[in-house]
Amino acid sequence: MINTEYDALLYLSFGGPEKSDDVLPFLRNVTRGKNIPDRILTRVAMKYELFGGKSPINECNRNVIDALKKELDIAGIKLPIYFGNRFWSPTIEDALLQMKANGVKKALAFVTSPYASYYGCWQYVHEIQTSLNRIGGGITIHKLKPFFNDSLFIRALSEILNSYLETASQLSRRIIFTAHNIPQDMINSERYVQELEESAKLVMEQISNKVPYTIAYQSKSRNTSNEWLSPELQDVIHESSISSFQEIIIMPFGFLSDHMEVIYDLDIEAAELAKSEGLKFSRLKTVGNSSTFISMIKRQIEEQMSTDLPSPPLNEEKVSCPNCQTPCDTL
Repeated sequence: MINTEYDALLYLSFGGPEKSDDVLPFLRNVTRGKNIPDRILTRVAMKYELFGGKSPINECNRNVIDALKKELDIAGIKLPIYFGNRFWSPTIEDALLQMKANGVKKALAFVTSPYASYYGCWQYVHEIQTSLNRIGGGITIHKLKPFFNDSLFIRALSEILNSYLETASQLSRRIIFTAHNIPQDMINSERYVQELEESAKLVMEQISNKVPYTIAYQSKSRNTSNEWLSPELQDVIHESSISSFQEIIIMPFGFLSDHMEVIYDLDIEAAELAKSEGLKFSRLKTVGNSSTFISMIKRQIEEQMSTDLPSPPLNEEKVSCPNCQTPCDTL
């Protein structure tokens, strides 16, 4: 039985610039408190200028939201969707203010990060809590469960991979699942690695054409002395070449939508490195616009609205999302 007490969905993402004038302010938001000078941010901004100063992430998220609205309408679920970002407009606070003005009292929250990490989960929870405090509260929010091993998420990834592998090839192929690198000493880094490994394993179990695979970490910050996760993508590309592979198939399963880590770090930097190593480079599409992925979000909403034991609200100081092995109150 559907719980009609929920009256909105808060769709949460990272955010990105929409035009050239947005790039530096966006990068300052991302690096706030890290004392990174503008001269370094200006070098990073050059990546964005190759694409007219626009990241595709916001448009990708809007497409997902539009598709999800249609799915919910078909299912008879009347749930307006509000879009909020951590680092660019509309911000999480913007979304919450709009929700409050529209009389929303109880909402669900979907975070566009499948895997447990400080950046991919806890900071979103923290931003919701601090934003609610700033606007005076008044909204109860329950976060949807993690989905790194959700059967529909796995199916959506495997559909993309199977579709590519169905093309005939005489080349010796290797699949490289990529995810954003994080420091080894970051809270939840071990859990992050475990979830990525489980997700990749589950995807490969759905693949009919068996191809060797591995996981690699990409887009490590250059402005840190910390130890980061390994292996790094560039090392795996080089190792693939000396191991006599002829094609590397990049599956960016750590990212739901295209953004700079995909269209620059993979499509330009990694592709150029692969070419220099004599490898064919094939980057598969991100999963966000998959109809199967949209169905997964809808199913999560239906399950949460039907349960008699919803997750603890994010308004509380101690938070434990469903199935989370490292609750936020322990961070």
